[in-house]
Amino acid sequence: QLMRWVAIDTIFQIPENALMLGNLGLPRAGDSLGSALLGMEQREVDLANKQYSLSRSRFLPDWSVGYFNQSINGMPNMDGVSVGLDIPLFFWAQDGRAKAARTQREEAEARYEERKWQLASMQSSLYEELLKLRNELNWYDRNGLPSAEEILRFAQKAFDLGEIHYVEYLNSLEQAREIRESYLLTLKNYRQLLTDWYF
Repeated sequence: QLMRWVAIDTIFQIPENALMLGNLGLPRAGDSLGSALLGMEQREVDLANKQYSLSRSRFLPDWSVGYFNQSINGMPNMDGVSVGLDIPLFFWAQDGRAKAARTQREEAEARYEERKWQLASMQSSLYEELLKLRNELNWYDRNGLPSAEEILRFAQKAFDLGEIHYVEYLNSLEQAREIRESYLLTLKNYRQLLTDWYF
């Protein structure tokens, strides 16, 4: 239904495991909806080119051939052939239409180039941000979350043995919670950017 609303015929799918926790890979460049939107702009350029070609072809003579079968004054089956040649004599009106079609073509091409540049710029910055967040998530997976577990384990052990007071124990719990919360915020931001990439 989204394809119908944005008038595209490209089947666009998000990989099923793209947002899963275990598979936080980076998307490929052609996976975004932007490429479909760029295709739509390209179709508008193609349409403007065809309209321009059509308006230019109206300067040429037009041939017509026809066959007819009719009855005249009660006589049936009067067959005939007609041949015609239309030669445009006044070009001023058609010249104006051709100039308007050329202007529309140039505008469509300019819109396409502008959209292409905008999408490339947006995808580049989005990809850089995705890469940064992916590196942060890798750090959390390798260092941050194991450190939080170690902090919890050592704090609990030290508190149970009476080596630290209750306030120090709570500070350790707070530190571990902050690491986990920061990880979840980074994961949320990463998934949001993936969603922005695909939509």
